[in-house]
Amino acid sequence: MNTKHVMIVLTTAVTLLSSCTENKQSHRLNYLAVQMEKNADWSIIDKDGNEVVKEEYPADVEISQVSDDGSFWVRSGGKYQLFSVEQPKKPLIDEEFTQATNFVDGRAVVGAPNTPIRIIDTKGKVVATLGTDIKRCYYFNEGYAIVQNTDNLYGVIDKDGKTILRPAYADINFVSDGLVPVLKGKGDKTWFILDMKGEKQGEINTEKYGILANITHGKILAYSAGDISSSHVIVLDHTGKKMFDIKKAPADKNRGAYYKDGYMVFTDAEGKKGIVDEKGEIQIRGRYEEMYNLGRGEFAAKKGEKWGVVNAKDETIVDFDFTYYYNNALGDYFLLRDANTWSVMNRENKEMTSFYAVGGNVYDFHADYVNIANLVKRTAEVLESFEYPKTAKELAEEYSLDIDRCHFVNSHEFSENIDDKVSISLKMLFFNNLAEEKTHTIKESDGWFTYDKTISDGWTWRTEPFSIIEGLIKIEKEIDFTNFVMALDKRLKQTHQEISEGEYSRAVNANRKKVSYRLKLEHTAGGLDVTIQELDK
Repeated sequence: MNTKHVMIVLTTAVTLLSSCTENKQSHRLNYLAVQMEKNADWSIIDKDGNEVVKEEYPADVEISQVSDDGSFWVRSGGKYQLFSVEQPKKPLIDEEFTQATNFVDGRAVVGAPNTPIRIIDTKGKVVATLGTDIKRCYYFNEGYAIVQNTDNLYGVIDKDGKTILRPAYADINFVSDGLVPVLKGKGDKTWFILDMKGEKQGEINTEKYGILANITHGKILAYSAGDISSSHVIVLDHTGKKMFDIKKAPADKNRGAYYKDGYMVFTDAEGKKGIVDEKGEIQIRGRYEEMYNLGRGEFAAKKGEKWGVVNAKDETIVDFDFTYYYNNALGDYFLLRDANTWSVMNRENKEMTSFYAVGGNVYDFHADYVNIANLVKRTAEVLESFEYPKTAKELAEEYSLDIDRCHFVNSHEFSENIDDKVSISLKMLFFNNLAEEKTHTIKESDGWFTYDKTISDGWTWRTEPFSIIEGLIKIEKEIDFTNFVMALDKRLKQTHQEISEGEYSRAVNANRKKVSYRLKLEHTAGGLDVTIQELDK
């Protein structure tokens, strides 16, 4: 593994993308990747603060969260390799991956170019290989993972890759408490709450309630539909029936809240944080700038500019002396940061050990089946669809353009996103405006003189073809740029005549004559610059 020359920016805390992820990935760690000193190589400490792997991985790589049994990812140069505490010097398996989720429930989801998505265990053994019709699989949660097929429909699989709910839903939330909310079709107004047998347990009408957070502890946090700016947080049970509301918690300030171990952090009307219990009764009034539920009735809290730890009785466990917190505990200890030092603090407010940096900030939330051949084919088809002399009039008809808003416009923009991997942005430009004004002249007399007066007949779309198309093809980082460009070049050569490197011509029929267009691709920092224009211009 070549890790010595890869420069990667290391952050010092995990920033999570959603309340669901935050809730389910936050727990008490058995191991933690750390840098004991600034610029030191990475070590692994156990839940008692002991170095079980000492300065084994270069400072310029990234280390994932360590699984409960000691497995973890090391990422360098955009590639993941799997190591373990028991075998820290040699990868558990030889294969490298371009995508890898954290291990949850003993499973991770991995991706590699042109390879179907796989599920592996903490030893690197492939538990299941998903079908080529599955283009995305999210991380595991309570033994289940959400999958998305090539028709953009969602379903659920278990930790062995077995289909639990076949991909048939327009939208789906993460499995929690053995239940999952689904939308059957686009534009549907009802979330159906299904169990893992696919049987309906309840439903939520979106015209009545909007959902704030996932199901946790049998509760769904919601708000009155259409009234998020002023409504209170409404707590529903797993069937969608209202249990109670939290009147001091405005819904618009409580996005990302969830129940954990019997408590929920809420935000009051002034933006202050407090906690409520499972009956919705306030246990700590809104008095902190920030709070985070660490579980077991303990909370990281921010008072003024400093962080500490309190319990559900608002008793201080760790003094407010720190500038930040880590949202996972290390065993029974808390992790808090002050200036350039992370401290491991016990419940007696004593520092057990300290270090410079914390790992665990590298993971993907899903893995994809990246089929480069298919992406290239669809990219080429988009480009080829523009290689004919489309007129402003044809453009207006195809895209229902409003002539009153476009008569002084000389271009139109297009964009297409292919499986969230390749984005194509093109602009079709015309020498003149898209529309022109038709006029006629009449004679008028003021009693002394006769003169010509120009009368407008209104605007009409022009019938001349575009002059040039320009744009950008952006390729996401997990795709090998060089391989994509080489494959696109090969594909275009099958349908075009090569003019020079990166330039191709193609003749199309237009008005009973052949018109040739030049397609030019140039490498740029953002991807591939695209130019299409008539060959003789």
